[in-house]
Amino acid sequence: MRPTATPPPSAPEPQDRAARPQLSTADGEDARLGSLSVRYTLALLAALDALLWFIFPVLSLILLGLAAFLLAFAHIQAKSWGLTWCCVARRRVTMGLVVLLGSVWGLIALLFLGLLLAD
Repeated sequence: MRPTATPPPSAPEPQDRAARPQLSTADGEDARLGSLSVRYTLALLAALDALLWFIFPVLSLILLGLAAFLLAFAHIQAKSWGLTWCCVARRRVTMGLVVLLGSVWGLIALLFLGLLLAD
């Protein structure tokens, strides 16, 4: 009786999308965070927050407080782990800065509007 040859290895079966490893940076954040569409989305969020200063100033103050909380929380977390902000929570810091930037834009726009109306 002749020994049978082992069958050739088959091609690996395709994995479903959820089981695939996600692209990530060294700190575990999504690598697509720096993509162009995300940057446009963050700029749009900052612009919408600036617009909120004209429509709902109280809501904008709440968002400003939320941004300060997110940034303070990321700072405390970074200090306790002995890391820099970039290694802790890039999404929290990014969203906090976006809301803060939008709030600053809104305040500057309101200041200029007040100066124009004062004349």
